[in-house]
Amino acid sequence: MVSILHLLLGNNHSGNASFSTAQCELLLCLSSQRIDMQMEQAWTPVVGPLEHNIARFVSRGFLEEAPLESKFDAKYRVADLKPMLDGKGIKVKGKKGEMIAALIGALPAEEAAALVADVRLYRPTPAGQHRIESYVAQKEQARADMEAESFALLLKGDVRRAWSRIARYQMAQMFPDPKWARNIPEPLIDETMHLVRFGYDDLPLDAAQRKAVGAHLAMSVLTGESFAEAGQRLMGYT
Repeated sequence: MVSILHLLLGNNHSGNASFSTAQCELLLCLSSQRIDMQMEQAWTPVVGPLEHNIARFVSRGFLEEAPLESKFDAKYRVADLKPMLDGKGIKVKGKKGEMIAALIGALPAEEAAALVADVRLYRPTPAGQHRIESYVAQKEQARADMEAESFALLLKGDVRRAWSRIARYQMAQMFPDPKWARNIPEPLIDETMHLVRFGYDDLPLDAAQRKAVGAHLAMSVLTGESFAEAGQRLMGYT
């Protein structure tokens, strides 16, 4: 499910130098993932033809085609590389990157390129990396703002408003879970309220700190964090 806001933003292909939120998300995705059919199916309804957006990123100096080494790394496993090296009479017992370098070095340039001709992979330029880092910083700040506001509401025992604040943040994401468009389930309210109201008297903390522990656990439940993530949240607090 794609939010209407992102659908509108993503289909804005004006000549402006700035990119929409959807296009910034796509740039982030393209900088770390190989392009496949699944990516095209997910992003085309949001931002339009993928090739159009890639061409725009490249022309603006934010994206460039990945080198052969990266394409080999994306396509082949170590188990694939070994017989290819053996076929060239090359014995390499190093890391995967060393195996790839040895194989590329042993092949004519055209043959090496042909082996990964089906791999569509890009990487950010320095300018693109700067743009990505700025965008990620904005995303992290939006997440921090949501957490701070929701946490303050949980400290007051206002579970419903905390859920609403979290849901508002989640629905603004590129591919939000439909559950965030619904009201908070009653069993979840009961579970969260129990965590907020529990005394945690066995913990060597003062009253305010114990209350904060309950709010952190409630936040983990509302945001759907795993046990490991909830543990990391508490470790970060303590």
